[in-house]
Amino acid sequence: MDGNHNYNPNPAPINNRRGDIVRRLAALVIVLAVVAALVYIFVRLDNSGAGAPETPIAPVPEVVIEETAPETIVEEAVVEEPAPETAVEETIVEEPAPETAVEETIVEETPEKGGAAPESSPEVRKLYLAAADELASFRYLEARNTARKALALCGADDPSQQSLTDILGKANIAMALGKGRTPEKLVHTIVSGDSVGALARQNHTTIEAITILNDLKDPHRIMIGYKLSIYPGPWEIKVDLDHTRLNLYNRGELFKVYSIGVGREARTPTGTFRIADRVPNPSWTKGNREIPFGDPENVLGTRWMPLTATGDTPAVEGIGLHGTWNDASISQAVSNGCIRMHNSDIEELFNLVPVGTPATIR
Repeated sequence: MDGNHNYNPNPAPINNRRGDIVRRLAALVIVLAVVAALVYIFVRLDNSGAGAPETPIAPVPEVVIEETAPETIVEEAVVEEPAPETAVEETIVEEPAPETAVEETIVEETPEKGGAAPESSPEVRKLYLAAADELASFRYLEARNTARKALALCGADDPSQQSLTDILGKANIAMALGKGRTPEKLVHTIVSGDSVGALARQNHTTIEAITILNDLKDPHRIMIGYKLSIYPGPWEIKVDLDHTRLNLYNRGELFKVYSIGVGREARTPTGTFRIADRVPNPSWTKGNREIPFGDPENVLGTRWMPLTATGDTPAVEGIGLHGTWNDASISQAVSNGCIRMHNSDIEELFNLVPVGTPATIR
């Protein structure tokens, strides 16, 4: 019992030592784990830092090379872009040209009119507009009378003169050869012994004019009691060589103005004449050869009205009024001395003026 009593083991300190050991081992394990973790982290960081340069180094030049190419393309695009800009500038440079041309036209017009105003007087302009409106409304008598008033106020260089003479001529033709009413027209009732030819001679007109005015199918067959309208003469022709115009007068009043061609080198004779004949579809004698109507060498056109001298005017041969196939020769001095007219104009004149109509050439 004493022995057991003397032995007296102290289990508490032993357990304490074991606990210390365990704690120290646990701490060591923790430290080692921490150290291992840190080592691992540092290794990872090292590996990460060491490999970074190697991966981008190779691609970096490639990226730079690829980026350089687009830059070159952009520079080429910039070089190409100025071309359109240059074209635009050229267009802008060309645009002033029309403006310069307009200025030149204005400068040229002034000397031609001798400094005169380019417009008619207000009164002439007003009458011209009224006459044009009357003509368009088929009021031919009013249009003619208004045009006459305006022409009486026109100066020689009035810009409305040509337009007014055109209105005057159109209105007169509508009355002389058409249904337009006018106090000059006569109405004749056919009686036994009448003929269109005799009535034409009595009234200083033509068979053609009476036939056209009355829509006759056959002027040589008319019925007693039939009423004929007649636009009487007398007629007179005045040729203005300087202005290449033929002025036709009816009973002393200007009837119509025609453009004409005249002889080259002053070959058209001047003086007083009369119409000696009226020939439709004429042949033309050149030397000893007769060229039929319609032949390209025949220069007489569709009508021929030869002239014979009167009074003190020297006798002439082969001079007269005729048509032409060459419209460009009108208003030109190109003939051998004859007076040329557009075929449509000579046909109209042919229908109006009879043989014996006086003609003055100046």
